[in-house]
Amino acid sequence: MAYYYNSEFLDEYIGNGMSLLHTFDETKLETRSVSGTEKIHNSIYSILSTHIGERLMLPEFGSKLHTLIFEANDAIFADLADFYIRDALGKWEKRIEVTNVEVRIMEEGNVVPIVISYRITNSNIYDNYIYPFNRSDSSEDLKLYRVGEIKENAVGGLYESYINIKGNY
Repeated sequence: MAYYYNSEFLDEYIGNGMSLLHTFDETKLETRSVSGTEKIHNSIYSILSTHIGERLMLPEFGSKLHTLIFEANDAIFADLADFYIRDALGKWEKRIEVTNVEVRIMEEGNVVPIVISYRITNSNIYDNYIYPFNRSDSSEDLKLYRVGEIKENAVGGLYESYINIKGNY
């Protein structure tokens, strides 16, 4: 059976469900549903934001990424983040294959953007997601990032996603 890689393929293969972020639409008074790559982005965010042992009925679910909060911004941090992300997504997100993990170490702020490039299994669809790794207890720094509002910018034929930071693209 041949598939044409369009929204119908994504809806059939990936599925649809309730949004993890902004679940209730107050203007329409209904819950928000997502499908396609947005569903995968929600799943990646859920997996990487959950600490192992946090879920009651599924204590193995999650990632060890939170153990890196107090690590120095160096190559060891970047390599460990890469390993923990590949391990968690390989175990819990079977719809994708991670092709690259790029940790963008920032000099200022407590949020480290991590670019996760992936391919949807059984297809030729490549996409990427920027996970905002928050290194503080406060959610104030995370408010600079509008998680879920990812903009795509075509540069030289390559597509890279950016998170809207302080209103700048």
